Amino acid sequence: MILFIQAFAKTRNKHEKKSIAKYVHTVNPDQAERHFPK
Repeated sequence: MILFIQAFAKTRNKHEKKSIAKYVHTVNPDQAERHFPK
């Protein structure tokens, strides 16, 4: 999970950010809502 958060923070590509957030949401919805608010 930490690696996804780090990748999300480092990228400037909005499509990549959306993909990372979407993947994390499918794996762990509770944590995704905390780290990747819509």
